[in-house]
Amino acid sequence: MKFSTNPTTEGRISAQFAARLAQLAPDETTRAVILPSIPAPGNQTQQPPPGRKARIEETKRFSQHVFHDIDEQLGYFGGQRLTKQSNALGYILVETTAAGIAAIADLDWVRAVMEDQPIYELKNIDERQL
Repeated sequence: MKFSTNPTTEGRISAQFAARLAQLAPDETTRAVILPSIPAPGNQTQQPPPGRKARIEETKRFSQHVFHDIDEQLGYFGGQRLTKQSNALGYILVETTAAGIAAIADLDWVRAVMEDQPIYELKNIDERQL
């Protein structure tokens, strides 16, 4: 399958992830992390605790608001939203096809789409090996 995105979404999906998506069968799914472009508050300096709490709530409200857009794309292309509730960072985890990921990347409010990769514990690594 040839994987391509709309030219307006270039940079939202890395070239490496796009290459892996291109190798998927049309009905094969993969997991991705969607990072929304959340409107920034007027003051970008470090905020006191009440300001941070308000920003976290704003982030949660925004990501909750965009669930509908994602669910609509997932309904069309197949897949599921794995993030059930909005979170402080605003990211949204999905499992869908390459076409579904491309469609989500085309949404206006998406900042980036990253591959969800497993994290492995580093055991018995000698600093000289790094």
